[in-house]
Amino acid sequence: MKHQESRERAGTLKSLLERLESEEDIAQVQADFNQHFSSVSVEEIAAAEELLLSEGVTTQDIGSLCSLHTAMLDGKIEEKAAPEAEISGHPVQMFLAENKGMRAYIDNKVRPLLDNMADDRPALLEALRKLGTVRKHYDKKDNLLFPYLERAGITGPSTVMWENESRNKAAIRATVKLAEDESAAQEQLKAAMEQLLSDLTGMMTLEEEILMPMVLENVDEEGWVLIAEEALDIGYIFLDGIEGAALSDANTWLNGQKGITPISAAAGEIKLPTGSFQTEQLRAVLNTLELDITVIDHEDRVIYFNEMSPRYFSRTKTILGRSVYLCHPPQALDTVRSVIADLKSKKKKSFSFYFPRGDLRLLIQYFGLYNEDGEYLGCLEAVQNLKPLEIFFEGSQTKEPGSRRVSAEEMAGKSPAAPAAPVKKREASLELTLSTRLNEVLDAYPEAFEILKSMSPKYKQLDNPIMLKTMGAIATMAMIAKRGGFEEEDFLFALKKRLGLQ
Repeated sequence: MKHQESRERAGTLKSLLERLESEEDIAQVQADFNQHFSSVSVEEIAAAEELLLSEGVTTQDIGSLCSLHTAMLDGKIEEKAAPEAEISGHPVQMFLAENKGMRAYIDNKVRPLLDNMADDRPALLEALRKLGTVRKHYDKKDNLLFPYLERAGITGPSTVMWENESRNKAAIRATVKLAEDESAAQEQLKAAMEQLLSDLTGMMTLEEEILMPMVLENVDEEGWVLIAEEALDIGYIFLDGIEGAALSDANTWLNGQKGITPISAAAGEIKLPTGSFQTEQLRAVLNTLELDITVIDHEDRVIYFNEMSPRYFSRTKTILGRSVYLCHPPQALDTVRSVIADLKSKKKKSFSFYFPRGDLRLLIQYFGLYNEDGEYLGCLEAVQNLKPLEIFFEGSQTKEPGSRRVSAEEMAGKSPAAPAAPVKKREASLELTLSTRLNEVLDAYPEAFEILKSMSPKYKQLDNPIMLKTMGAIATMAMIAKRGGFEEEDFLFALKKRLGLQ
């Protein structure tokens, strides 16, 4: 009897939704709805949407009037207790926290810009782009929550929501494009944004009042663990300042379900979402990296550099707190200002410069630093010497045990070509040192002539008899190494190996 009554209520609700689809006066439909229903369950809403879809009503039709459905049902949906929403780091809590954070962002950031868009159009554009990160929220919903409803035979709400998500994402792209067009009328942009914000908040209401209660009925404890793992991979948005919904909370909850007891941070530890360091350990890690690191904050001041030794560029503690623009020579200022401006605006998120200096082959890179909400925190400068890699890939083998040069075929994912037959080791007729002259090497090992030419294009000059005669008499192996751009010991090791002396 109860099942029959539920089917009849779903049928009545379906007919009311159909009347909205036919553009009947919403006030009359609302009055009839209030006459039949003091409240509706999420199961009845799902059943009504399933009936509509089974009779050929498209998801586009249902989705296009979803805001009307939401308005009609406002305050009438039966609430169910969701204790999971109060558990710190639980996927339900995290999912709902994203909505809470997004509402706060819309109210505190986007709407004030909307009211004064003439004053700060770039900031409005950046705020719109940030709203585009809602795709991560939708991705989690589509791929982590909907499958559990579908396994329970519930497809109507998820199908309709998916349609609305596509419409919202397209609307964000269109509104961003409109904001980028300086010739677009402010009234047109404001109308588009008002509609967009209404659609985004309407979707949040559907998620909280309809989707989440159904999901809670159909996901078991094992399912929530799987959802938590995958959600961390996809990433979360708009969580700043929301109690119990930091990434560290999500990790703690997940580890707890797996029986992993979190290690509490000891005194002096720096705790991060994926682990913690003692200050001494973190210092050792940063100094061990073969990178010359400098960090600039959001106000363009130098706040940190590691203690790499030897450094590629001079750094002293007196620069800490100093403007980065005062740390560069005048001729470099335009470049520095341009780089930092583009990192702040996210026009680019990184820059790379190749800077040969003496025997060094420096790669200087700048990376924008951003928080989870995409807000600019500062800039990281990282400098490394590529010379060892040049030597490694240009032909000489590394002397480090267990290391080898990777072929182009392997880098491309193909089967590596058969290795060349190893050179048979032989007795040295001449001891090769860095002071050995070229003529001595060629007299003792005639094949060294072709070997040298294959090691560097600069050694092609040996084909010139006059050059060979001149160089052969005076050039030592140390001089030859420098001429080819090699480190001396690496060059000597490579030559000996090619001659079969290693």
